Amino acid sequence: MKIAAVDIGTNSMRLMVAETEGERIIEKEKHIFFTRMGEGLDKSKIISREVMERNLKGLEEVKAICDQNGVEAIVAYGTSALRDAVNKSDFIAEAFDRTGIKVETISGEDEALYGYLGVVSSLESRDFLIIDVGGGSTEFIQIKEGERKCLKSLDIGAVRLSEKFPLGDPPDIGMIVLLEEHLDNIFDKKFEDGVSDKLLVGIGGTATTLSAIKLGLESYDPDKIDGSRLSYNEIEKIYRRLSQMTLKERLGVKGLEPKRADIILSGAAIIKRFMERYEISEIVISDSDNLEGSVYHKIKRNKIKKKY
Repeated sequence: MKIAAVDIGTNSMRLMVAETEGERIIEKEKHIFFTRMGEGLDKSKIISREVMERNLKGLEEVKAICDQNGVEAIVAYGTSALRDAVNKSDFIAEAFDRTGIKVETISGEDEALYGYLGVVSSLESRDFLIIDVGGGSTEFIQIKEGERKCLKSLDIGAVRLSEKFPLGDPPDIGMIVLLEEHLDNIFDKKFEDGVSDKLLVGIGGTATTLSAIKLGLESYDPDKIDGSRLSYNEIEKIYRRLSQMTLKERLGVKGLEPKRADIILSGAAIIKRFMERYEISEIVISDSDNLEGSVYHKIKRNKIKKKY
């Protein structure tokens, strides 16, 4: 059965078209559209008409790809930006009218659950900590003996932080310090007992982008990204390099998608400061994330229907 998963995030709209067999995904392809649902949302809590139209057009492109590929069911969900928007029902209603796709707004806990299900499907270790840096929020999921023990969804993300702490072009050192102090305060409050898991697994666009930059990829290659490793020193080096560049210079960095160039520093700061704070020396990158997890979740609960 062909199933599509659509993640309507704060920075991008991502699509996975998957061929499934029973409860397994046997083949998949992914697409990304930089629709920036979270633009201006942190202040207004309203999806502007311009932003709404941009995302509706993205969803129409998604529908066209699904139709071309003979997709039989679509699982579509919105995360941090849609959770926060007071007019989310307007977007959901118009999305259904224009595409026939039913969009669900999921909680931070469900977002973390999807991330967990996606990672455990492809990782052999049974004890680790997942960090999922999104545009509007970051999820942390602790896994012990293969089971999800606890999760935290924090309102820090690459887009949200970029709007809260405008770093300038080139970035201003003083503003970077303020951003990092803000992160430290949040981590100290939310992780008072520290972090016991030393195997850190990164999912989401920030983590995969850092790996792509390290590898110097001309175009995204999931096979090279999945299972790749970055030491803290490598992340710190990339972070320092990006922090000294203008936006125009960042646009030329191999592995960095142009539409992510304006927010990558804020996203990378989350991972870098977390690793520093808890003395984590390495992060493993997983290309399997909440897209795969959302499909596994629906299949296991027999909630996949051949209609959308």
